[in-house]
Amino acid sequence: MQADIAGAFQIARLAARFDWTWSPDDVPRFCDVAEWQFAGPSARAGISTNLEIARPVGFVSIGREVWDDASQIRVLRQISVEATSSDLDLGTGPTHATIDAFALAASLFVSEWGDPARTVPGSSAKLAWDLPCVVIQVEIDKSDLVLSLINPHYEQWIESCSGEAEADWRRYHGDERPSDAVSPSLAGGWTSFADALALTLSRLPEEGQLTLVAGSDHWLRFSFGTNSRYGLLLKCEFPRVRGIDSAEHARTGWAKPDRRNRNWAKRITWPAPFDGYHSLAQDAVAVLRDMFGVDDPTSISVYSRSSSYEEPASLEAFKGN
Repeated sequence: MQADIAGAFQIARLAARFDWTWSPDDVPRFCDVAEWQFAGPSARAGISTNLEIARPVGFVSIGREVWDDASQIRVLRQISVEATSSDLDLGTGPTHATIDAFALAASLFVSEWGDPARTVPGSSAKLAWDLPCVVIQVEIDKSDLVLSLINPHYEQWIESCSGEAEADWRRYHGDERPSDAVSPSLAGGWTSFADALALTLSRLPEEGQLTLVAGSDHWLRFSFGTNSRYGLLLKCEFPRVRGIDSAEHARTGWAKPDRRNRNWAKRITWPAPFDGYHSLAQDAVAVLRDMFGVDDPTSISVYSRSSSYEEPASLEAFKGN
């Protein structure tokens, strides 16, 4: 995969200073400032950017806004440009390289504008910053990274529709969407299990949970939580187990149970590069194998569920297909 995250960051900085009117005329004006080529909104890829990737294309969304007197006006909704070029099939989810590109973009954008207004973990992870005249969004789209410059009024409408959709879903379906358990069928033993776990964790939705169950007493659970200092955190936890050396947990970096947290826990900040998810997965493997005495990862049951209207994390990575 080719990526130009530094170039995408410069586009976002340019957009933050641009005099947006959100009429369709903004498209050629912004293209002139950014030194892009604009083929027109009727073209399949209306924009050719100068990002250093194989397919430096952009897309324009123009719609109609209805005013109080029933008149309509054409408005620019958003400009989206690809910041990466992947050779993978469009049906493929985010790869290690996509996840790394997303984490790098997040660090650059946070350094410029602080914490994002909206964070959406998952296979279509998203970060958005509400600036005075433009909403800047970085999003994983299948196996690529997309930067969008969005009309603030259009973003508000999208958010209101999303909230209504979730409320409707909860009204009819309740709070949880459990998925079936999977027993890993991987040929590579613990190494393959750690790889599958890391990939699944990188795609875990914010209200999702991933639980690994070994026998009747042993389990590890992964879920998200927020912290006023560190923001969104991905946590792995497991309960106290009699007969297992607690000092060994502490020596390997697990936080001890206390009044606020009943279980042993490790946390990483989100978003993380793929190595961050893989390191957490290897820590979980060490607990399963060395502390719980699990010999074979195929004896573990993996459960995925979500308490939102979004789909739970897919367990396909554990099936060895």
